[in-house]
Amino acid sequence: MRSSSAPPPRGQSDEAELCLRRLVTGFAETASQQPNLTVVSQGELDRVSPLAARHDLRSEILADFPYGLEHAGHLADLIARVLVAAAPLKGLITDLDDTLWRGLVGEVGCDNVSWNLGQGSHTHALYQQLLEGLSELGVLLAVASKNDPDVVDKVLARPDLRPHRDCFFPIDVGWHAKSESVSRILKRWNIGADAVAFIDDRPLELAEVKAQHPELHCYLYPKGFASATAG
Repeated sequence: MRSSSAPPPRGQSDEAELCLRRLVTGFAETASQQPNLTVVSQGELDRVSPLAARHDLRSEILADFPYGLEHAGHLADLIARVLVAAAPLKGLITDLDDTLWRGLVGEVGCDNVSWNLGQGSHTHALYQQLLEGLSELGVLLAVASKNDPDVVDKVLARPDLRPHRDCFFPIDVGWHAKSESVSRILKRWNIGADAVAFIDDRPLELAEVKAQHPELHCYLYPKGFASATAG
C-alpha cells in the first residue's frame, strides 16, 4: 500500500495538481465574465504550441524570460486574433523608437537598435510578431515617428525586421507633431479615427495625439513587462 505522503506514480494526477487546475480554470472563468477581458483558448494554444516545446532554459537564465520565441510567437498570433475579433479595428499606427525597436535610432544608429534576446529587447520582437499577425489578418499598419527619414529607412530595410517594411503604409517620419502624422495617415487610409489604434511609449505624445483625435484608440507601449494602458 502506497503511503499518502509519497508522490504518485509518473503519469498519475494527485490531489494538489487537480486542485491547482481547478483554481486556474475557476480564475479563467471569472476573468472571461468581465466586460473588458478576453481569455485566449487554452486548447487552441496547446494545439499550436505543445507544452514540452515552450520552456527555454537559456532565455530564462539570460533574460528572466522562460519561453522560447516560437512559443511566444504562437501566443502573440492568438492574441492578435482575439484582439481583432473583440475589437474590429481597421488600422494600427505605431511609433518606432522604444516601441517597434529598443533604442533611439538618431542617437545609437540603425545597426544598434535592437529587438532580440541577446540584447534583452525580445519584447520588441514579440511586438513585431504581433503586428505581423495583425497584418496577415488584413489590419492596416502605418508609422508615425519623430525621426530622420533617411535613418529610419535604413532600419526598416534590415532583413531581420518583422513585419517587412512593405507592410507599413504610409510611413510618416519627421519632426512635426505626431497628431499631424496621424491626420495624414487617416486621410490616406480614408477611414475614421474610431477604427484605428495608435501605440507610443511616451505618455505626452499619446496625450497630444488624443487631444487632436479624441476618437482614436491610444495605447501606451509597456516598459518591460508592465501592462499597456488603454485610452
